Amino acid sequence: MAVEPDERVLKVEVQTALAIMLMRLQGKEFPNHNTVPVMIVSIMARMQARILHSHYSHAGLVISKTGFLSFSTAGSALNMDIVLGMMASKVISDTKNPSNLLNLFTYQPGVVGR
Repeated sequence: MAVEPDERVLKVEVQTALAIMLMRLQGKEFPNHNTVPVMIVSIMARMQARILHSHYSHAGLVISKTGFLSFSTAGSALNMDIVLGMMASKVISDTKNPSNLLNLFTYQPGVVGR
């Protein structure tokens, strides 16, 4: 039985974001970083998806999200362009500087990188 998605952030989305942040902070890839931005593509029932960006700041966990994007019709190409553009975007910020915990990250759609 499929549950209709609504605008609330799901518990599993929050848990996934936090788990990724912890794994990246504990790993050897980013030893001097204290801020880990995470992007999640969340797939829902009825071929809908949304993208969540999250990071931890002085105020706690910050999550921003897109609306639901439908992939249920042949005319869904625009939504696919949105998802692929965000997945290929580059996060622009200094994640090593603790004072940046006060600022949000800026995304540049279409700029490929990590």
